[in-house]
Amino acid sequence: MCYLIQVHKYPEQLARLVNRIIYPNMDIYIHVDLKSDENAFKKLTKKYDVNYVKKRINVQWAGFSNAQATIEGMREILKSGRKYDYIHVVSGQDYPIKKNEYIIEFFKKNQGKEFIAYKSLYDEWREALPKIEYYHFEDWKIRGKYRLSFLLKRILPKRKFPYGWKPYGYSRWFSITQEMVKYILEFIDNHADFVRFFKYTTCGDEIFFSTIAKYSPLHENIINDDLRYVDWSTKLTDPKAANPKILTINDYNSLINSDKIWARKFDIFKDQKILDKIDEYIQ
Repeated sequence: MCYLIQVHKYPEQLARLVNRIIYPNMDIYIHVDLKSDENAFKKLTKKYDVNYVKKRINVQWAGFSNAQATIEGMREILKSGRKYDYIHVVSGQDYPIKKNEYIIEFFKKNQGKEFIAYKSLYDEWREALPKIEYYHFEDWKIRGKYRLSFLLKRILPKRKFPYGWKPYGYSRWFSITQEMVKYILEFIDNHADFVRFFKYTTCGDEIFFSTIAKYSPLHENIINDDLRYVDWSTKLTDPKAANPKILTINDYNSLINSDKIWARKFDIFKDQKILDKIDEYIQ
């Protein structure tokens, strides 16, 4: 198996994550945001046998550039010529809450299944529809892009989703087979109009991969679970909250009693003790 880790900050936290997940027959690929100092990450991971994605993307918050970073990582993984049963896409603020041995055994038992969390935007996640129904310019580096988006929302009809498909999405972190990765990349290469549609969305990466997977020949293998523990209690105080809660030592019992494999988000500059306790638990 292999990990594709996407980072833009906290080299120390990346080094800690790499140290925890590195294991025989477990390769690691790292995409560092083009805006970030890649050397800072390489310096702290130089003792590990890891691969840094060569084609780096300038990632903008909520932009399609997030998906593009994943795509470039996937391309590099396939170009390596190595055979992987699973590719785990994670962020630098994820962390395993199960032992490496458990993770390997879990995916052996579930070989061939695709672990992607999704909801139908038309039926279950309607609050996400504005992300794709109106024009957004998150990757544009111009002043007034949000005003432009607001103006177009008032004067243009809602955008129609490509091919008459239903959009599916929720989590942009997933564990999928190499066969699914191959299919996704082939689809992208042959459907420029689909990619172009998503370039004008906000947080479109949460929907892009899930929808392609749901309409793939491998869709019957999808398990609607990304295997990630995430606390969205932030939405209780702010329904429009864009980020989950930062996990702390107060979340320890919930984490170790969870059946999930990874958790997010962690921040070593806000609470490092929680990672220390997790390490003690899964040694």
